[in-house]
Amino acid sequence: RVGSLEVARNDLRSLPDEVGGMAGLTTICAMQNKLRTLPDSIGNLPNLQQLSLQDNCLDSLPDSIGNLLTLESLHLQNNRLSRLPHTIGALRNLRNADLSRNRLIELPPTIEALTNLQELDLQSNCLKA
Repeated sequence: RVGSLEVARNDLRSLPDEVGGMAGLTTICAMQNKLRTLPDSIGNLPNLQQLSLQDNCLDSLPDSIGNLLTLESLHLQNNRLSRLPHTIGALRNLRNADLSRNRLIELPPTIEALTNLQELDLQSNCLKA
């Protein structure tokens, strides 16, 4: 059973839908690629704890991201995200999230539900009070 998917520093523009069928994954590291979107099937990973997607071209996240109930660490810095799905509030085990260097203009109100969150980096976005 594969526990870790390491595809960093390639020329990937997307992850295949089949990734969602790899139920044993605890870690996905796909940083420094050219990812524009994530498959909806990403939400089918019941054991995923770390998702590292920094330094890509993501402009949105699928709503299914909220199904990653065991996720503890989310690295999305240096992408093109302008919003987060409201389902992000379901990630109750999330401890740290790096969303710096994106294009976020606001945070969904559901972010308040992330009671285990210890570190949230929002530097260099477009947030307004």
